[in-house]
Amino acid sequence: MSNAGTILIIDLSARTIERIATSGYAKEFIGGAGVAARLFTECVPSDTRAFDEKNMLIFSTGPLTGSLFGNKANVCSRAPEQPNHPYVHCGMGGQLPSEMKFAGYDHIVIKGQSEKPVYLSIYNEDVRFVDAGALWGLDVYKTQAAIRSECRDPDVRVACIGPAGENRIVNALILHDIEHTAARGGMGAVMGAKKLKALAVRGTKGLQVADPKAVRKLWQEYFDYYTKGKGRLYYQTWQRGGLARHVVDGYRYRRRKESGVYTDEIKEMLSKYMVGSLGCSFCPLQCHINYNMPGIGSGGATCSNHGMLSGFPDQQVWWAVTNSIHKYGMESFAVWSMLLWLQGMYQSGLITLQDLDGIEMDKYAVEPFTAAVGKICRREGFGEWFAEGLGKAAQKIAGGKGFKTLDWVIQSRNRPSFSMHDLAYRGFAETGKAIRYRAGDIIAHPYSFDNYCNIEIYAEATGQSIEETERMINDWSADGVKKWLGDDADGSLWRQDVYDVRQSQLTVISEDLNMICDLSGHCEMPSEREIHYGCFGGFEETAGWISALSGKKCTVEELRQAAQKTRTLVDAYNSLCFLTHKELRPEAADMPPKDAIHDKFLKKIKVDKAKLREIGDAYCKSRGYDPETGIPTAETLTKMDLDDMAVQLAQKLQESKDWLKPEEQETGFPDVRAK
Repeated sequence: MSNAGTILIIDLSARTIERIATSGYAKEFIGGAGVAARLFTECVPSDTRAFDEKNMLIFSTGPLTGSLFGNKANVCSRAPEQPNHPYVHCGMGGQLPSEMKFAGYDHIVIKGQSEKPVYLSIYNEDVRFVDAGALWGLDVYKTQAAIRSECRDPDVRVACIGPAGENRIVNALILHDIEHTAARGGMGAVMGAKKLKALAVRGTKGLQVADPKAVRKLWQEYFDYYTKGKGRLYYQTWQRGGLARHVVDGYRYRRRKESGVYTDEIKEMLSKYMVGSLGCSFCPLQCHINYNMPGIGSGGATCSNHGMLSGFPDQQVWWAVTNSIHKYGMESFAVWSMLLWLQGMYQSGLITLQDLDGIEMDKYAVEPFTAAVGKICRREGFGEWFAEGLGKAAQKIAGGKGFKTLDWVIQSRNRPSFSMHDLAYRGFAETGKAIRYRAGDIIAHPYSFDNYCNIEIYAEATGQSIEETERMINDWSADGVKKWLGDDADGSLWRQDVYDVRQSQLTVISEDLNMICDLSGHCEMPSEREIHYGCFGGFEETAGWISALSGKKCTVEELRQAAQKTRTLVDAYNSLCFLTHKELRPEAADMPPKDAIHDKFLKKIKVDKAKLREIGDAYCKSRGYDPETGIPTAETLTKMDLDDMAVQLAQKLQESKDWLKPEEQETGFPDVRAK
């Protein structure tokens, strides 16, 4: 069977352990993020805050987790990082997800709050609450080492928090192994509020495979495609520092060299300091980079870590500070944004040396930046400003004078995002008003920024010119459009300067492809979601993998229905949370006017807002959402047997009908701050 069969429910308050069957949820939701969403929304009311005792934290795997086809988990909870504390699920790789399955558990649900610091020790059926008083205050790497030593087992897999999580910093993450994280939303702060230092899992049961012969055949096809076939370029580039090159080359090519970033600098850094690749168990991709810089040390870097390399003046400072951020258990892109904003405020004279507790932030250097990281993670001195995130801090510091200098995503969502940044004028608007209630999990169809991330490294691998490689990627993107929408579809629909209501269908398909990865446990990177890079692994393949592993027929229709139902359930629940707490004006997440964008490149982009509105409305209609509000309709929810959510939303919409009316804004940009 591809599911382990059991959901483990642990109550930290009552110190109780319960086990229920996965089968009661898997039929409708497949697994992973789908089952987690149903478990969560059944138990956690919309008025819950992230740090409340009644909030839950769920570690969730899918039917492919622990197999050759996947090793992904989702970590799910209410997110303290964003207004209204929405429900989020964020991916985590490494060995921990498989270890959960090998111990016999598809999902680990953590309820309540412990009075004193604890960690959970799970060794197959043996589940124990272990005192973590001696671990409280340790960084994420020392914590893992201490638990392995205490367990006398080097193979125990540990997911833990550092001081940032203990102190409930909203950008705190959960880290496993060297670099595998649940980084988005503030999941580490949720663990800290529960006084849960770590989850330590060891499983020795393995998994049963229903049809080994079929699994071997399917795996050989998958492996051959990515090592000998069209997908070989994708795999080869990762071994050449693909992650750093994708982020930096793509950023540079997208902006036509306006970013000040040069490929040769990144190549030199990789040749000097990259010592290998890191990644999840069983995956040949190994998409993270293992660096070792003399005098600083070694470690792993993910995509968000490399986001700050775009234009950063000193690679060694970048690596030393990034390592420090990880060690304390924080999300690097968010903390780097804090540091650079602080530096700008200091250089402009809006804050003083005294405000910074004597730390001189006027230059790029390891000592002041790492000292500031320590202040932030411990909430010491000026570090207290950032406990609730950069957006909230900017409202308080220097009379709020630095707030308007922030990117609009930080203003409205209280978190930075380099991926959202360049998609601001299409990626958000494609989904219409549904974007208002979402928590950063928006995956739309490929745009030109994303499509060209691989262009220079693909050109090097093939020996083609940049122009030839661009044509190749354009052709692959057009092929993807036709595969998804039919041979009669216009192959240029993926382009950013094209407006067509059928683009709403591309968005739905791309979102569903991403969601089935979250449901099944297959990584979204080597999947059909990346069809523009020559990748495969979509609805048909996923259904075949699950069928061969489980011995039960899984169909494309079942996958699509589960993906749609999960997204609708989460959107409905987050709409309910939004209408309950009312911390953010609905229009705050709509596409901003030009005066809210500070990026010179983005200011040049011309957008037809009327046509985008048509595409967004078409998207909402195809999802069964009200285009005027972006909220799933009662009819849609009832058809999906989500009657409980339909009733709650109807009541809350009636109560909130006056509040939902748009507010007039003199500046054209909504005041996103809590009233």
